[in-house]
Amino acid sequence: MDNVRISRLRAFAARLRGLFDVQKRDNDFGEEVKVHLQLLVDRFVTQGMSREEAAEAARRQFGNTTILQEDRRELRTFVSVEDLGRDVRYALRSLARSRAFAAVAIATLGLAIGASTAIFSVIENVLLEPFPYKGASRMVFLRIHDTTRGEEGDRQGYTSNEFLEFDQQNHVFDAVIAASDDPVLYKQGEGVELLDGADVTPGTFEFFGMPALHGRVLQPADYQPGAPPVFVMRQKTWMERFNGDPGVLNKTFVLNGTARTLIGIMPPRFGWYGADVWIPETPIPGAAIGGAGSTRRWFLLSTGAIEAGRLQAASCGGCDGYCQPAGENQCAGLSRALPCVG
Repeated sequence: MDNVRISRLRAFAARLRGLFDVQKRDNDFGEEVKVHLQLLVDRFVTQGMSREEAAEAARRQFGNTTILQEDRRELRTFVSVEDLGRDVRYALRSLARSRAFAAVAIATLGLAIGASTAIFSVIENVLLEPFPYKGASRMVFLRIHDTTRGEEGDRQGYTSNEFLEFDQQNHVFDAVIAASDDPVLYKQGEGVELLDGADVTPGTFEFFGMPALHGRVLQPADYQPGAPPVFVMRQKTWMERFNGDPGVLNKTFVLNGTARTLIGIMPPRFGWYGADVWIPETPIPGAAIGGAGSTRRWFLLSTGAIEAGRLQAASCGGCDGYCQPAGENQCAGLSRALPCVG
C-alpha cells in the first residue's frame, strides 16, 4: 500500500513539474528521439542496409514521433489544464471572427447571470434567510423637503435641530432613530486603520430588536453624560480584521483619539448603515459639526403602523417630511403635501 502511495505521489509530482518549462521538455524529448533513431539506423547499416533504407526502417520500427510526443505530454502533465488553454484560445479566435455573435452571446450570458443572481438574492433574503429585524416590512427611511429654499427635490440628511424637532413632534411613527457618518481612525500599534463608523442615537438597537452575538448592545446608560466610552462592532469587521478572536471583547481601542471599550459583536446579518462600528451619540441642539469636522447630517429610519401604504408625515419648521420604504431608492407621489409611502 505504501509503495502504491509513493508511486502516486511521484506521478503527481511529475505531472506538476510538467506544467513548467514545457518548451524545454519538448526539446529534450525531441533530442532523445533523434538519438534513438540514429542508434537504430546504425544498427540496420551494420546489418547490410544502405543508410537510406536503414533510416526508413528505423522510423517504421520506432513509430510516429508526434503521437509519442502527445502520449508523453499526457503522462507528464495535467491534460485538463492544457485542454482548457487550447479551448480558450480556440474560443477567442472563433469570437474574433464573428463579433456580432460574440456580442449577443456575451450580452445574453450577462443578462442570464444577472437575473439568476437577482432571483437568488430575493429567495435568500425573503425565504431562506430573511432579514432578522423585527417588523422589517414596516421600516421606512425619512426624507425631507425644505419648503423655505424654493428648490425642487429633497434630501435625506437632517440637521440635529431638524431631527430633534421631528422626534418631538412625531405622532405618526412608533419609533424614530438616526445615524450619522463618522469615519473612524483606529490606532493599532504604530499604524492607523480607517473604519466606517456610524454615530447612532439612543434606542437604535431596541428599534431593530436584535441582541448581540457576543457581549451586549448599546443601552440607555451608554448615552448618559460621563458614561464610559464604548462601541459595538460588526461581525464581518470582527472576522476580517481580528480573525473572529473573542479575546477582543471588552478590550480598549483608540478610535479617533478616544479610548473606547468594545462591548458587543453583532450577528452576521446585522449591517445598519453599512458601518464597521457603531458609537453612541445623542444629537445636541445647534450642533452642526460631526466628529470628523464635516457638516453633520442625520439619516432617519422609522417604524410604525402604515395604513394602506400611505400616511401623512409630521412637519418640522419650514420642512415637510416624507418617507421612503427601507431598501428602495425612489419615492413615488411627490407633491407639496409630501406623502409617506409605505
